[in-house]
Amino acid sequence: DASTQGALAGRAGVSQARVSQILHALESWVQRTELGWMATDTAGLAQWLAEQPIPGRTATTWLGLDDPAPTAASVAQWLTVQGVSYALSGDVAADLLAPWARPTQALVYVDQALDLTPLGLTPAPPDAATLELIVPDDPYVLRDARLVRADLFAAHPWRVWADTLAGGNLDAAEALRTHLLGARTE
Repeated sequence: DASTQGALAGRAGVSQARVSQILHALESWVQRTELGWMATDTAGLAQWLAEQPIPGRTATTWLGLDDPAPTAASVAQWLTVQGVSYALSGDVAADLLAPWARPTQALVYVDQALDLTPLGLTPAPPDAATLELIVPDDPYVLRDARLVRADLFAAHPWRVWADTLAGGNLDAAEALRTHLLGARTE
């Protein structure tokens, strides 16, 4: 849907001047119409997003004995009880949004660093981990979280896509991208 710069600024929580700067940078993929600004090349925008650097973050990596999806659900339930804001992303969230394949690693954004050993998880090097717990530098990652199941929050779908792509799960990323672009045109 077309949106004015003011409406986009309100949704993003930034100034109208910042939206104007961003739209100028994205002029190859957006266009101003009489109704407001619209994406003219969503595939191009998705490619641009994929090329952006991963936001800064502090991460810890964990190993669990269960598959990543149930581990992520258990961690999410525990975080809710602890009063910690969270958002699932990567393979697990991509599978919730557009089921494709069995997730191989869980990625969980949180608003504070936590010890997950009470949940039976063990600190592990990144190449052996089944769960990555991330405190993002970008405040919008958690602010834009949305309920994807009665009891699970996920990051914004395009953040999930970018994380899945960065994690190397190309098939799941493509399935989610196709789903997101199809959902946008409906």
